[in-house]
Amino acid sequence: TGKSQKRNLDLGLNLLINAEEQSDGGCRRTVFNICFNTAAEESDHHKCDSIDTCGCSHCNIMEPTTCCNIHNPSDFSLYKSCVPKASHMTQCSCLLKYMKDKYNYALESALLDQCDKKTATVYGWACLNDDGPVIMSNYMLDCIVDCVHHCKIETCQDLKREMGWMVLLHMG
Repeated sequence: TGKSQKRNLDLGLNLLINAEEQSDGGCRRTVFNICFNTAAEESDHHKCDSIDTCGCSHCNIMEPTTCCNIHNPSDFSLYKSCVPKASHMTQCSCLLKYMKDKYNYALESALLDQCDKKTATVYGWACLNDDGPVIMSNYMLDCIVDCVHHCKIETCQDLKREMGWMVLLHMG
């Protein structure tokens, strides 16, 4: 009825994400044991070699020596991401609604032309033809036009502040 419904997270995924916060110390491996009932499953490794109590090395499911990244963090240090998290981009100013006039449309057209030229220069005409101007989204273009209309952008520094662009001078 117009209200957004709250989506429920799958139990297994919720347990996996919040394994560290569990009251019993938590372990990511136990999540798989619970969700897939692996403790109740019988191994069929004795069917191929009934003489050996351990079964053959191909079929025998061995207990891993490493538990999880909670209990053995050093074993997983190789898999840590070295990509730094991006800083939160500043949002465009909250501006009042207005009716665009011919000057706003002229600025919008000039910005679109600049985006077309820059996309063709940086990525080639084929990219411009296939994907359109990828240098600036329509949302950003609208923000610039709105901010100029409300006199929030008058200099390059104002544009950099409003749009959160760090590469403003490189893009032209």
